[in-house]
Amino acid sequence: MGKCAFCSVAASERYRVVFEDELALCVLDKYPLVEGHCLIVPKRHAEHLGELGDEELLGLMKAVVKAEKALLALNLGDGVDLRQHYRPFLAESELKVNHVHFHLLPRRHGDALFEKSLRHEMSLREMNYDRASVGKLAKAISKAAK
Repeated sequence: MGKCAFCSVAASERYRVVFEDELALCVLDKYPLVEGHCLIVPKRHAEHLGELGDEELLGLMKAVVKAEKALLALNLGDGVDLRQHYRPFLAESELKVNHVHFHLLPRRHGDALFEKSLRHEMSLREMNYDRASVGKLAKAISKAAK
């Protein structure tokens, strides 16, 4: 798959591999936000989740759970954040790879991301949501999801 950083982890990068199976790969992030920041990647190249089959999606989620259990067992966090970004509008770069992957970040109260996350979440809570608009959007998304 050409130059995709995840399709073939270079020999020089194998030290970051946590585990892998026939469907998924778990590697430590090259630029971690916190210690233990993992990336869980499907083995088959896909740019968004909708391109993956049911077996691949299940394998990916099983890998997420396996990595989460390991991070918690090692006491790298008291919980985790799970993130997945699909941003085709951004150019691919060393920090943005056009291959589906999940970020699994061990978290603790007061960690390096806590203050930033708390400010963001509090600002969201202060927003005044229009129930009618939210209801209309929920119905539109529900219809599109069928």
